[in-house]
Amino acid sequence: MKQSSSEAHLEGDGQCEEGALKKLSSHVDSLRHVEDILIVIAVVLMSIGFAVMCMGYIIPRGYTFDPTLPAREMETIEMHYARLAYYLDVCVVVGMGFIAAGGVVASSVSVYHFVTSRKRVYRQADRRDMALLDASTTSYGTDKTR
Repeated sequence: MKQSSSEAHLEGDGQCEEGALKKLSSHVDSLRHVEDILIVIAVVLMSIGFAVMCMGYIIPRGYTFDPTLPAREMETIEMHYARLAYYLDVCVVVGMGFIAAGGVVASSVSVYHFVTSRKRVYRQADRRDMALLDASTTSYGTDKTR
């Protein structure tokens, strides 16, 4: 049985629309994959920062004064512990920086997901309405091919 041109037109649009939906769904899946990777990166950054910061606080900074040691040797020990305290302070600051960077990445991904999820809902509704509109306009009226 031979199909009319309007029926063939509708079937062709359905195939194109299915292809577009598959492409869009693969694009959305890839964006979700990127979001997941960024969340993992944020968690790793915060974990590294927490570990480095804890290391800066756990390592002892003080020393015990020994009056039996000569003054030059006590001076070198004091210099060593002053340098150690400086490096431990740097570790704490770097750890806090990693925690902050992970927090910025996580909050950025969360805000992006919140903003784009609403747009996706609107796009899906618009696409459905346009498909209904296209279907109704192609079948409306008389067929002029006769």
